[in-house]
Parts: sequence; C-alpha cells; structure tokens
Amino acid sequence: MACLGKLFGLLCFFHTSVCVAIEPIKLQLNFQYDSERSFSGIDGFNFTRINTRLSLPLLYRVSGNGYFLVGGSLTENRFAITGDNASTRRLYRFSLPFQFFAKQVGRWQHSWLLEPALFSDESIFKQKRSSVEYGWQAAYSKTSKARFVMGIQRDNRFGVDAYYPVFGLDSRPNSRWHHHWVFPDVYSQIQLSRQSTLRLFAQPEGGGWRYKQLDGSVASLSMHFWKVGANFQKTLPAKLQVDVAAGLQLSSESSVAGVKGDLSSGYFILFQLQKLFLR
Repeated sequence: MACLGKLFGLLCFFHTSVCVAIEPIKLQLNFQYDSERSFSGIDGFNFTRINTRLSLPLLYRVSGNGYFLVGGSLTENRFAITGDNASTRRLYRFSLPFQFFAKQVGRWQHSWLLEPALFSDESIFKQKRSSVEYGWQAAYSKTSKARFVMGIQRDNRFGVDAYYPVFGLDSRPNSRWHHHWVFPDVYSQIQLSRQSTLRLFAQPEGGGWRYKQLDGSVASLSMHFWKVGANFQKTLPAKLQVDVAAGLQLSSESSVAGVKGDLSSGYFILFQLQKLFLR
C-alpha cells in the first residue's frame, strides 16, 4: 500500500453538513481552519485543513400541516500534508436535504430530514461514495420554557453510516438564556445584546470515505472526534448573521485502510456568514 495513499486517506473524513438538531436550511457560507494534527498510525505524518461550505434553500412550501424545505449543500475540504510527502488534496461532499416541519399538535411537534449525499475525492465521480442520511425528531413541550427532545438520526458523524439516538432537554429559563442539552449536539447560549449572542458548545464530527491510492487501488477510512468551543454571533443589517467560533478538536481513535491509530488534538477557527429565512 502506498504511504501517500494512506496519508491522503486519513484526511478524507469530514462531514460538516449536519445541523444542530434539525434546523431549517439556511443560506450559509462558512470557512474553517484546523490547526496541524498528527496520526499515530503513520510515523511523521502531519496535516492542516481548510473547510469551505455553501448551503442554500431551493424550495419552500407551506401547507396546513406544516412546511416543507428542499436545499442544496456543497463542501470542499482542502488538506495540506506536510513532511516528506508534502501535497495538497481536495475532497468534496454534495447533498440535497429534504426537510418537513410539522405543525405543533397539542404539546407535540415533529420534524423529518432526508438527505441523499455524494462523497468524492478530486475525481468527483470515480471515487464516489453515496449515502442517504435520515433524521426524525419529536419535541414534547412540558412547559412554555422547556421541552423534551427525542429522535433518531442516521449519518456518519461517528465514523460509519449508522443510526444513533437523539435525546435531551431544550429550555429557555428566561429571555437571555437558551440551553440545548440534547445529545449529541449540546450547547448553552446567552443573549449579550439585541444583536449578539455567545454560545458554548460540544458536538461530534467525523465521517467515512473512499479514496484512491498511488498504486491505483481504492481504500477506505473512518474516524470521529468531539469538538468543543465557543461561538459569537452578531446580527447585521438585512437580517444577515456573522459568526466567529474557536475551540478544540479532541484526540480520538481512527482507522485508515485497516490501520488503527490516534488522531492528535488540535484547535479550529471558523468564520460564517448566514441568512435564516425561517424561524
């Protein structure tokens, strides 16, 4: 197996399309820089990553039962490999999310997500991997300030395509605080002013990819890790929002072409511009 193929494979893992819970599709552009990290399964290997993502709503329909959204998403992961085999590689993810938010009935409200996705390296179609991601969530309003959230989601945030539970408590104890203590996306947010908020969060990130090695063979990898940090959001004119986030990417175990190892910890910095059409 070619060494550079393994190095390249290690990097083809990021899936950043999943929202915190199921939220309406936004017009969103973000740019994220990840600090240099190493993989213990390959001696002397280090890399940095730049992630750029564009998502936008394409269709919106309202009915007596709720509202329906269709959107599009494109993500580019640009990896800079350092060391003896220095190179730059790009990996892509294309998806078409379908969302339905049902009208609240009594204390219950339901939401659904169906998202066909295509993962690819620079060849776009030759080394593609397709996946159908799914999510269902139900919220039960215990009081006007708190609701229980439960559901199930299928994606590859934990390294492989798999279902995992969604559960926890979403509360707004007063006009300033919002606590979304729902596994796996957890955050607490405080309203600093009418136009600005600060959020502390923890969420998983990861994925699984196919990639081409130097000898022409195709291998796969899987990995996941937890990301913790703080996000500052400012509302601008024309209902635009700008976000600046920073934090840590915690170390975790990963698998590259059958080789297991640890991915070291690192930090990330994110800049995001978005416009939310629905609330």
